Amino acid sequence: MDRRAYLTAVAATIGMAGCSGGDDETDSSPTATTTPAPASPTSTEEGTPTPTPTATPTETDTPTETDTPTETTTTASPAEFEVVGLSLPGQVAAGESYRIEITIRNAGGQDGTWQGDLYVRPRSGDRVREWETPSTVQVFVPAGETQTWESEPVSLDQAGYTIDYRLGESGPITSIEVTGNTAPIIQDVNLVSEWENYGDAVEKALSSATIGEPITIAWRYQYYVENSTHHVFEQCRVFGPDGNRVTMDQYEDNQIASKNGWGVFEHGMTFTTTNADPGEYTAEVLLRDETGDGTSEAATVTFTLEEPSNS
Repeated sequence: MDRRAYLTAVAATIGMAGCSGGDDETDSSPTATTTPAPASPTSTEEGTPTPTPTATPTETDTPTETDTPTETTTTASPAEFEVVGLSLPGQVAAGESYRIEITIRNAGGQDGTWQGDLYVRPRSGDRVREWETPSTVQVFVPAGETQTWESEPVSLDQAGYTIDYRLGESGPITSIEVTGNTAPIIQDVNLVSEWENYGDAVEKALSSATIGEPITIAWRYQYYVENSTHHVFEQCRVFGPDGNRVTMDQYEDNQIASKNGWGVFEHGMTFTTTNADPGEYTAEVLLRDETGDGTSEAATVTFTLEEPSNS
């Protein structure tokens, strides 16, 4: 936080006033006469001295009243914001939390609240998603100071992604890379009526099948493509009502992918049910990345095999 203090020096001028006076006094005592003099308006028979006329003081001008100084009011400039920066770690491990920081400076003369939109966009390899709906951030910043807003902890459990952030629709992009294991991730496993196209693994799911008819187990999974190589070993095992394995199949899928990064794929395997017992069965799927990034967690689906109807 930056703070600045301003001091104003005021100088006062003191004026000195001086006085001056005379030392001589004139003797104004009258002199008596013995010779009678004619009466005059300015004398008396006893020789009373003639009064000396007293000068009438000259009336000085009335001092002019000085103007009252006008008080000047200064209005502080409005808040003026500057985005100092959007910061976050350059790299974080999958599952590890981090925080987003936005630093704002107020160069104006008044306090204010900065408001902006924070955009987020995940990307993986060549696969870039659209910017998500932004969230609004508000930061109160006193005049002349700098404040930093901090988000709640953010984390991503899946490695192989880079998360882009920006302020506003055209702000500079700041990114964080999520590192760690990129083994295949199975999203869904189902018993399906058939599997021919992408989407069938979910859209054609069943809960039961009839003994004697073939069954198809299909799965949807995420695979991290590097160097345009999609190479995965797939295994499906089926367990009967007693928990024992009744059948299994394996397949190695090696193909050239059009884009690097996380992609979503599907595959399926078909099994016969001749001579199967009725009851509840479990299919288990396991995927291994043949490029060396690890093995998925097993995913299962439970379904029922029923006796054919007599009709």
